[in-house]
Amino acid sequence: MCCSAIGGIVCIAASNGGTTSQDLKTGFLVGSTPRAQQIAILFGSLASALTLGYVLLFLNDAYTVYVPVPANTELRAPAKEIGKTAKLQGLQAASDPKMYRVWQRMDPEGGAAQRYLVNQQGVPVYLVDPGINGTHRVRPDGSAVQKFDAPKATLMSYIIRHPQSQIAMGACSARRNDCGRA
Repeated sequence: MCCSAIGGIVCIAASNGGTTSQDLKTGFLVGSTPRAQQIAILFGSLASALTLGYVLLFLNDAYTVYVPVPANTELRAPAKEIGKTAKLQGLQAASDPKMYRVWQRMDPEGGAAQRYLVNQQGVPVYLVDPGINGTHRVRPDGSAVQKFDAPKATLMSYIIRHPQSQIAMGACSARRNDCGRA
């Protein structure tokens, strides 16, 4: 498995080297300097990273579902694990304007962490199901909610479950980056 990972890294590094030299050649043909190209790449990367960050935060907030926790639950938040105050946001905000405390609960069996809004006694009132990688596709009022998968998480889980595919994915990525380049 280690050899597969190293092979994939080498393929991707070689692809990036080829891509860079092709970009420099194209820049030369249109009269650009390598310095100007690197500055343009820096600004382009920065602009896309900042824009994408805000878009992801907006999508996550807009498609978050607050699932009511049954009142008879025995689940309690330890006082030392209760964090900042928060209230419902998005479409469900109008239904409950109260302020709650945030509890990030780690699953004792090693599963995914869950975020809850708890009252002053530490009793969970809402399970906060995020828009990205969330599981609840219906709000309490019955309206449907679209959820988004995190592509990197999906890809990495596939690679972890199927280690023999690592080198093939590295080779495909390298080949895809070089397609159509002279």
